[in-house]
Amino acid sequence: MKVISISLMFLISIYYLSCDNSVGDTARINNLIFPDSEQPVFDSSSVILENGTKLDDKRIDPYSVKDIFISYDSLVIKVTHGGGCEIHEFRLIAWNYFLESYPVQASLLLSHNSCNDFCEALITKRLSFDLSPLKKEYYKFYNSSSGIIKLNILIYQKEIKKIEYKF
Repeated sequence: MKVISISLMFLISIYYLSCDNSVGDTARINNLIFPDSEQPVFDSSSVILENGTKLDDKRIDPYSVKDIFISYDSLVIKVTHGGGCEIHEFRLIAWNYFLESYPVQASLLLSHNSCNDFCEALITKRLSFDLSPLKKEYYKFYNSSSGIIKLNILIYQKEIKKIEYKF
């Protein structure tokens, strides 16, 4: 019995120590205890404008989208992914804009780099991306102070989420 207890403690210690502390002990413990709890806004960056770029070299590790909406000039996306031991990187890339239609369309990609995080917690977080660089491009291209852009956001596994950005 003593050997089993020591072995179990040893295995738990190895598992715990195998994860990098870059996320922090408190965050890791919260993710393990409350895996479905909503994390505060984690990433907050601007959309990256790469019109005409190829998507072949973009990192798209697994994730799912639970909710998506626009608040002022920010695209807010609630995502869920596995991990818990590394900081994950999400980027929003506008790779094909402005597609002529009404309203004008822009194709975006939500890229995810898991940084090789193989831990098994289920993480839910809210991402926020500033869309004003895309709005400024629209102003320059159409010489207009207001507009609507239909955003076609490519999600993991080729799913497309559509939402209108009005300004």
